[in-house]
Amino acid sequence: MREPIVDLYARTGKALVLILALVALYRLPDFVAGVMANPLYVDLGYTKVQIATVAKLYGVWIGIVGAFAGGYLVSKIGLFRTMLIGAVGSAISHLLFAWLATQVGAPIEALVVAISADNFAGSFCGTALIAYMSGLTGAGFSATQYALLSSLYALPGKLVGGVSGFMVAAWGYAAFFAMTSVIAVPVIALLLAVRRTPAGGLQPGEEAATPPAPPR
Repeated sequence: MREPIVDLYARTGKALVLILALVALYRLPDFVAGVMANPLYVDLGYTKVQIATVAKLYGVWIGIVGAFAGGYLVSKIGLFRTMLIGAVGSAISHLLFAWLATQVGAPIEALVVAISADNFAGSFCGTALIAYMSGLTGAGFSATQYALLSSLYALPGKLVGGVSGFMVAAWGYAAFFAMTSVIAVPVIALLLAVRRTPAGGLQPGEEAATPPAPPR
C-alpha cells in the first residue's frame, strides 16, 4: 500500500495536497444535496408516480446525455476547462433546487427543469472527475491508486451527508440548496490552483483522454 502513495507523491510533489482536496470536494455538493432531493419532492406534494417518471425514467436519459457531453468536452477543450464548466453547472443545478423549493402547487414543469439540470450536471461532473482520477494514476499502480482516489472522493459526502436533514430542518430547503451551491466556490479555487501546478498531476498527454461514462 505504501508504494502507490509514494509513487503518486513522487509525480505530484507538494501539489498532492491540493489535488487530493480537489478530488474530495469536487462532487461534495451533489453528495450532500442528493440525499434531500426525494424528501423535497415529497414535501412539495409531488406524487410517487411523478417522481418515478421524471427522476428515474426521464432523468436517467438526461444523465446519459450529461456523461457523453462531459466526455466530449474533455476531448475537445481539455480536462480542466471541462471540470470548471462542471463545477459551475453543478452550482446552477443546486440553485434550481432552491428555486424548486419555493414553488407552490407542485408544478411538474418545475420538477422537470430541476431534475434535468441536476442529472445532466451530476453525470457531466462524474465523467470529468473519473477522467482526472484516471490521469493521476501511474504505470504499475493504476488499480490501487484509482481505488484510493475513488474512495477519497466518496468519503466526505458520506460523512457530511448524514447531517443534511438537520440542516434542512434548521434552514429550510431553499437555504440548504443555496448553501450547497456555494461549495462550488472553493472547488473552483482549487481547480485554478491545481491547474497552475505542472500538468495538475496528470501524466503527459493524458489531459484530453476520453473517460468512460460514470455510474449514477
